[in-house]
Amino acid sequence: MIKLFGGTCEFNTVKMMVEEVNANGGWLGRQVEAVGYDTKGDSMEAVNAVKRLTSQDKVVAIIGPNASGQAIAISSVLEEAQVPEIATVATNPKVTVAEDGSVKPYNFRVCFIDPYQGAVAAGYAFDKIRFRKRCHFFMMLQMSTHKVLLNSSKKHLKKKVVLLLLKKHLNLAM
Repeated sequence: MIKLFGGTCEFNTVKMMVEEVNANGGWLGRQVEAVGYDTKGDSMEAVNAVKRLTSQDKVVAIIGPNASGQAIAISSVLEEAQVPEIATVATNPKVTVAEDGSVKPYNFRVCFIDPYQGAVAAGYAFDKIRFRKRCHFFMMLQMSTHKVLLNSSKKHLKKKVVLLLLKKHLNLAM
């Protein structure tokens, strides 16, 4: 049994995949069932859903949640139940890495983490869009609700601006 708690589009996609898998004999010869619960975007709802999935529904894997806060909140439940989970768009590094730096054994993701996305966004803004004043980029990023992404982008853009100033000061070719 696979559980997903994202949005309607994600769950409909999983249901289509499950139908296709079952029509082709299932996984390892067993039929698959998709079960969906609505977490309402709330971490406590996510924890309750995972407790229900692992104790009552006896799932073997979970797809979702899609938000970092929910994915972080469910990690202790997953570890206790020894059920793996794949977060779809949870970008905070804490989703898969514990406070002590160890890798969480049951939490996985399919997207890049915020620090990487921040570095790429800063590089793109600096190299392709040719932002040279950090304020332009920061105003654009203020629309983001991802603080880790915003802070990482600021850090990487600041490095690029400093390098540009050093190159100009030392008369080095770009």
